[in-house]
Amino acid sequence: MKILKSHKEIEDKRTGGMDPDEEVASYQEYENLSKNPAGTKGDDLEIEYKNGKKETYYCWVFYQEDPDGLEVLPDYVKRKLDKEKKKKLDKFRFKGQAQQERYEWFCGGWVQFYDDILRPEKELGGMEHKLFFYWNRIDKHGVAIYINDKRATTDYEIQLKYEGKQLIYTAPTATSDPPIVPPPPPPSKT
Repeated sequence: MKILKSHKEIEDKRTGGMDPDEEVASYQEYENLSKNPAGTKGDDLEIEYKNGKKETYYCWVFYQEDPDGLEVLPDYVKRKLDKEKKKKLDKFRFKGQAQQERYEWFCGGWVQFYDDILRPEKELGGMEHKLFFYWNRIDKHGVAIYINDKRATTDYEIQLKYEGKQLIYTAPTATSDPPIVPPPPPPSKT
């Protein structure tokens, strides 16, 4: 699993002391985007790498930065909040590059778990998933997460088998067995 970073972002990380092994294992540097990402589900984006190769990415999910209210919080959290805390949580912002990157790695870890544990070997022909996070929205504030797997934008369902037995992986909110490749959770509000 790789997280795509622009040349400038990679240079900043190198200046900050990023280990070359970490770079190779974790990141892939891209050169150009075919267009300004729209951030709408199913939007496709062609990304060109430094070596001239191109790859298509698809908008997996968009999380709005300023939710309309507290409906994004679980019920047990809403019950515990007093009125003053609720007012503070009505609006939140992604706080800086460090928090954005922590969220990227949280999502990346989920995708790595899917690739290594849940995904059948023949799926994607052994190709690894890559993620592109577009934080710099102008018309809508939030993050658009793009992935190099078109099936993430459809109702594709995975089937898992281990030594001839059907495995069942059910996430807490799943309604099917197993669920489609779900989008990663929204960024933290704290």
